[in-house]
Formats: sequence, structure tokens, C-alpha cells
Amino acid sequence: MKISLVQFEAKINLDLDKILTRVKNFIKKSSLSDYQLICSPEDFLYGPLDYYQNKQIKNILKNNPFVIKWFSEKAKQYQINIIAGTIITKIKSQLFNTCYVFNNQGNIIYTHHKQKLVPYGFENQFINPGKNQLKVFKIKNINCGVLICRELFYPQLFQTLRKQQVEIIFIPAFWSKRSSDYNRHKLTINIIY
Repeated sequence: MKISLVQFEAKINLDLDKILTRVKNFIKKSSLSDYQLICSPEDFLYGPLDYYQNKQIKNILKNNPFVIKWFSEKAKQYQINIIAGTIITKIKSQLFNTCYVFNNQGNIIYTHHKQKLVPYGFENQFINPGKNQLKVFKIKNINCGVLICRELFYPQLFQTLRKQQVEIIFIPAFWSKRSSDYNRHKLTINIIY
């Protein structure tokens, strides 16, 4: 499977139409280059909501059902699987930091609500931890899984996916230069070819 990983510079207070035009250009370019999947980072549409006023956040949340439908349409239009970073989703009265996975027919094939939240800022104050079961989904007959950002610090989440025979784990993440929290964790990376 040919995978396009997008390093998307999140810009604060950018008009939604401009954001979606930028995203569409990445999707289109990836599709024309024969990638089967494109993955974007956490919070890539607007950046962290810490930088917005309440009225702006309400507008962002109001637009998100349209944004999810838009991703569905682009996946189908460009015949590409999309891991749409994360989108803050309102379910009833609760907010979740959610990753949506769309297949190349535009169907949502997996949804993951971030379980391990950043212990400060907007996420700590307003986002609810997900309680969903981690599951493996297939893209091009490959068992895939999703974790979000700081969930990479929790080996038990990887073990849950390994028990389901995961082959690739995508981890959309937003890492801020101002975060000393990540520096306290000692991570080792094993690359397997």
C-alpha cells in the first residue's frame, strides 16, 4: 500500500474554505500520485482550540458535520482512503477528539475517540476521554489501527491492537514546541523492515 503522510501546518483563524482548499490539494495530489491512503495530523484543520474564543469554537463545532461529509465526498471523488487526522466532535453534550477513517468509497469505516488526553489546556478542560474499544480495520487487505497523539505513551493500547493482528498503526499527532510534557517521556523507536 502506498501511503501519503501529510505534515499540515495548522493555521489559526483561517477561513474554513481556505483550509478545505489546502486539504483538497493534498488529497488530489496524493490521488494523482497513486497513493491509496492519505493520513493527516491531529488538530490539523484549525490547530488546537486553545487559541480560539468561545464564539469561534461554537462555529467550528457547528461546521464539523459538514466537514465530515466533505471528507466522505473527497474520499469517493478521488478514490482514496483517508485518515482525517482529528476533528473535535460533539455527541449529545460531550466533546471528543475524534479520528475518522474513510474508505475510498466515502464510507466511514472506523471512528476513534482519543482516550488519553493532554492534562492541560482545552483538551483537559473540555474534551471527554473516549471509551470506545480499539479495533482493527482493513485497508487494501492490511490490518490497520489508529491511536491519537499521546496515546503512544500507553503500551497497553498497542497490545490491544497487536492481539487483533494489527500490521500498521497510524498515530495522528499534534506536538507543540511549548509542550514540556512530551520531553518527560522516554520513548524508544523500533523500526522493523
